[in-house]
Amino acid sequence: MMTTDKVLDIIELRDYDPRWPEMFREERDRIQGALGHVAMDIQHVGSTAVPGLAAKPIIDIMVAVEDLRDTHGYFPGLASLGYSNIPHDEDSTRRFFLKGMPRTHHVHVVNSRSWTYWKHLLFRDYLMDHPCTSEEYECLKRVLAKRHRDDRGKYLEGKSDFIGSVMDRAVREKVIFYAPAIPSPFH
Repeated sequence: MMTTDKVLDIIELRDYDPRWPEMFREERDRIQGALGHVAMDIQHVGSTAVPGLAAKPIIDIMVAVEDLRDTHGYFPGLASLGYSNIPHDEDSTRRFFLKGMPRTHHVHVVNSRSWTYWKHLLFRDYLMDHPCTSEEYECLKRVLAKRHRDDRGKYLEGKSDFIGSVMDRAVREKVIFYAPAIPSPFH
């Protein structure tokens, strides 16, 4: 059993596959069918959602629900599609599910009004809107995947500062873009 778990955690990046969006759409439709109105929004997130970006060949899907604590609304439906819930340190802000062996899909169930929901969208959209940043991210991921091929934790840790800096830029960009014009008190 430990060998299988270790094999599942090997970090292996692949060049962008143009089939990833279709794989997402097919799985989104299955999830929507299984969860019905409980799934308020279903988004393709993570690196496979960014055209041209190399990624682990695992489709990351974010499902927004009204109440994350109401697990009866989504646990059975996801289980019926072959998803297993993996307890996680972040269970208070998201629930994590995986499918396949080796993994083919990850589902992140989040509260529809949470920062966790918005940060996934902001990060994905920023990479899509800024190809140079996406290229930097890919270079970092390739270095980390070689260095930490057998250590998912170190791989993720190695990306955290970069992701944090992108999130800072993404939030600043959106706040400046969407902020209403406020008259200056100095005029």
